[in-house]
Amino acid sequence: MLNQFVKTVALMIALSLFTHLANAAAPGHYYLNGVTEVGSELLLNPDGHYQAVLMYGAVDQESSGTWQQVGDLIELQSSETQQTVFKGLKLHLQQDKLFPQESPLSTGYYQK
Repeated sequence: MLNQFVKTVALMIALSLFTHLANAAAPGHYYLNGVTEVGSELLLNPDGHYQAVLMYGAVDQESSGTWQQVGDLIELQSSETQQTVFKGLKLHLQQDKLFPQESPLSTGYYQK
């Protein structure tokens, strides 16, 4: 019984450490790759705020707001009232890459 308790506590500590390390890896400056004729940058600040820009032909979009991470999923919460590609954007974190989910940008990815 005590052995099972020790294993459970050890597993909880390991998961907590893994989650902390994953969250620490997310903040940074990312650039969009793999989307033809589109330029985009995304800055995830450690304080939970973000800034983003997207340029496509004559269309320029800027966005800022907050971001939060649950596991390997990052969600942007835009402070703008107008619709941009970043509003409610969900990104899947894999190492140093962010893969947009259900977005026009889903063919590409952001990389540090």
